[in-house]
Amino acid sequence: MQNNNNSHISHLSAAIIGLLILGTLVLGWLSQKPSDKAYALNDENKFSQQRAFEHINVIASKPHYTGSVAHNEVHDYIVQQLQTMGLEVETQNTLALSPYYYASAYVANIVARLPANSNNPANILTIQTDKKALALMSHYDSAVSSSLGASDAGSGVATILEALRAFIASKQQHSNDIVVIITDAEEVGLLGAQAFVEQHPWAKDIGLVLNFEARGSGGASFMLLETNSGNSALIEKFKQANVPYPLANSLMYSIYKMLPNDTDLTIFRDQANINGFNFAFIDDHFDYHTAQDTPERLDRSTLNHQASYLVALLPLFANTDLNTLKSDADQVYFNLANWLLVDYPFSWVLPIFIILIAQFIILLIVGLWRRTLTLAGLLLGFIPALTSVLSAGGIGYLCWHWSLWLFPEFIDTPQGFTYSGHWLIALAILLSIILNAAIYRWTEYKFAKISPLEWLLAPTFLWLLINGVIALHLTGAGFLVLLLVAPLSALAYSIVKPQKNIHPVIYILLSLPGILVLAPQIPMFVIGLGLSLLYIASILTSLLLIVLLPIWVKMPYFKWQQRTLELATLVCIIGLVINTGYSQDQKKPSSLNYLLDGNSGKAMMFTYNPHLDIYTEQVLATADQGSELVEGIYPMNPWRKPTFSRIVQAIDLAPLNYQATQTNMTENRFVVSLLVTPQAESARIQLATDNAMMIESISVDGQAFTSEGKAHQRGFFFTHTVSQTKPILIEFTYTAEQEVEIRLLDTRFDLAKVMPTLVTRPAFIMPSPFRLTDATVISETLRYAPHNAEHNELAPLASAPQ
Repeated sequence: MQNNNNSHISHLSAAIIGLLILGTLVLGWLSQKPSDKAYALNDENKFSQQRAFEHINVIASKPHYTGSVAHNEVHDYIVQQLQTMGLEVETQNTLALSPYYYASAYVANIVARLPANSNNPANILTIQTDKKALALMSHYDSAVSSSLGASDAGSGVATILEALRAFIASKQQHSNDIVVIITDAEEVGLLGAQAFVEQHPWAKDIGLVLNFEARGSGGASFMLLETNSGNSALIEKFKQANVPYPLANSLMYSIYKMLPNDTDLTIFRDQANINGFNFAFIDDHFDYHTAQDTPERLDRSTLNHQASYLVALLPLFANTDLNTLKSDADQVYFNLANWLLVDYPFSWVLPIFIILIAQFIILLIVGLWRRTLTLAGLLLGFIPALTSVLSAGGIGYLCWHWSLWLFPEFIDTPQGFTYSGHWLIALAILLSIILNAAIYRWTEYKFAKISPLEWLLAPTFLWLLINGVIALHLTGAGFLVLLLVAPLSALAYSIVKPQKNIHPVIYILLSLPGILVLAPQIPMFVIGLGLSLLYIASILTSLLLIVLLPIWVKMPYFKWQQRTLELATLVCIIGLVINTGYSQDQKKPSSLNYLLDGNSGKAMMFTYNPHLDIYTEQVLATADQGSELVEGIYPMNPWRKPTFSRIVQAIDLAPLNYQATQTNMTENRFVVSLLVTPQAESARIQLATDNAMMIESISVDGQAFTSEGKAHQRGFFFTHTVSQTKPILIEFTYTAEQEVEIRLLDTRFDLAKVMPTLVTRPAFIMPSPFRLTDATVISETLRYAPHNAEHNELAPLASAPQ
């Protein structure tokens, strides 16, 4: 920065600045995870990427959701692999009930224990009689009903199997028992984890859990803590492990604690107060829970990143007194590339903010008094800053909505992240940069008398405002104070030394830590939250950019830089268009289902597709748009309704097989006993109603849910995932002001089998995730038989008409 607003930066300084910023951005991106060549050596005593992928190839050869035939095959394979290591393996076969909602299943958790082989670890002075065990956890069921589950969570299972094999083969000493927990039924309500925590005798022995998960098929793996107390002891130990690629920050930790979580580790934290680490990757989200979650699409560098965590942490926590990992204090923490993990107490965040705001106010007063600053300059400085941030938010919003208008097929992707999503994020960021730079360039020309220092005051004030909110409401993001280092330093320098400005290269050097920390996170917010929130990326880009723009607009060849950005924008537009269509590698999600009303015998086909395709058009047409036919027979909600439906000829299906009685306890209080015998094809048994009622209690085969009474308005209120064909006794008590009509639904994923005339999907179409698909459903309003009060027996069978 020079002494007056019309001075420009030298060519040498500009070159240095450009290289520093570009190098920092490249470093921030490349340092997130190891290369795909890591762990390639075939050393028996070390983790092998090849051996891990051999596990994934077996696990993800077929969809293996809970209750499927392939699910049993995967179970047996994992058991056999653990036994090969010399471990005694147990299958925990039990009924599991969710504490969060009324969901149940008979699960088959795989559990094994590697006993400690050393009583004298370096960090434990005396032998502990209450030593805790280290748990390694992932789940082996895939998502219903078409996902192959290579990433979610075959990658987690394979990482544990291979890391543990190498650990045993290298004969490492460990003072703690190591418990392997490969849970079942995670995808249908975290039921395997619930069963282990509630019922397994080893649950009380667990002191720490390392859990491996996935919400995509690529990208870097994030470390996310789960703890009911503070994180300081866990962070201190994590730092000692010297993980080669730590990707972690306390902003994610704070947000994660505020949101409803849905991993197996949540059960351990909520139900047993057991701390743990989640390691999860979320990129390539379009593969999540789909038939494209295959070994071929799992990024090898992503698997290596998962491995790098466990290879470093397993020997550390296997020799740590796990009783010492609970603490009351929280730490702010963030990684600077893969160099180091920086941390400091939460309690520092507010004092740091107070010091900085005090410094800002003092420097502002002194600057105005010395006339280094002018009131007019201060106010005018807010014009480009606020205009840039607001216009960037508008760009992000419009980019998404214009994309939906130009490419309506975007809404076909239930995950909220399309195949061209990365191009769209890059486009919004580039457009924000171009527009923000133009705004600053114009205001610099229009108000030439305003000093560069005055241009920096508005960005400084905005980041102080943001950090004030952070200090009070989102302490984990306290590290964003890094964005204030450069502008406050420039302000202080110019006030202390009037008529002089900080050198632009020094200013950029002071900005680099903030760039290194924030820039790689910008696209990840949108990848994690969905493209509908694209404006988050453009706003964060602008907030980072306005700290740098007063320097950038002074650089030589500014117009050539703008032209380069415009060319990059054109490339993004081309990439967006090219990657928008569907192909064998970018399949279109498509759902199709058969529904039978067991009371009337009326049958229909329906889909959740926003647009029909060659597969659904076999039975549906544009004129069939709407959900009216399905309403009242299959539950729906405002954000998930059938889009097309048509009456069809009924198919001969194995009927619902149940016995039901209802007892009126008082005027408005009822007890229902329901004995359901699933068919061989049954995958889910569900109960639903469109009437308001208060559910007091529900039990399955005599085991009651611990949840207290819940008010229910409409839709499903109970789901049992079928993994055994034996009869299920469901008993529930409810109160209602009016008559309640309860429907029993039996869902089977056998559409192709019962409708052989359907032409199979072409190579560019796949079953839709997050929507019912390829299912036959029988829905029937419960008909109650007379209750034998004397013998408390269910009355004879009531079933659907033949």
